[in-house]
Amino acid sequence: MDRTSLYKLDMTYATSHRLYAGGQWVNDSRSKCSGCDVFDESSEPKVIQIALNHLGRRGFVEQVWNSHSLPIIREDLIDLWQQNHLTGLDTKPVSIVGWFEGHRRLLPRSIPNYFRLITTSKVRLITPKPRGSPCRRCGFVEYDFPKTGTHLRNGIQIDQASWDEADFCGGMCQGVVDTRWTSLL
Repeated sequence: MDRTSLYKLDMTYATSHRLYAGGQWVNDSRSKCSGCDVFDESSEPKVIQIALNHLGRRGFVEQVWNSHSLPIIREDLIDLWQQNHLTGLDTKPVSIVGWFEGHRRLLPRSIPNYFRLITTSKVRLITPKPRGSPCRRCGFVEYDFPKTGTHLRNGIQIDQASWDEADFCGGMCQGVVDTRWTSLL
């Protein structure tokens, strides 16, 4: 298997309210690293609470758009990945808690279960280059990604020595995954 072909797992940063369900993360209580001002993932609440802004005509799809661009993935997809022994991921439950901004209508009766995807394996990137040294407190590295809409000519390249060959790995704000997970879709 060619384990050098990687994809960036990206979340939808903005979506039309006419298409998909989405909402606001309403119990964000994270703290920031005192060295680099990046949010500390370990300070997240045990359950992520999302208050819906909209349902859209497609309703609840594989991911729930949210105000913080968290990777919130439907349970059946997480189950598929786990049943096929994909590595480098953990999950945290997500609860749809109501409507944001005072909607008075009831929530739909059938809301799928969702989980926040957390990458447990970390990698260093070669491309793009780091913008500076790692944070002395938490180890976070900011990389010189191009502006939105611009592409890296040769894609994202990881330092193979830093990779434990997990299927999902972090090192950026979201995750990088190898090609094995795409064959399951």
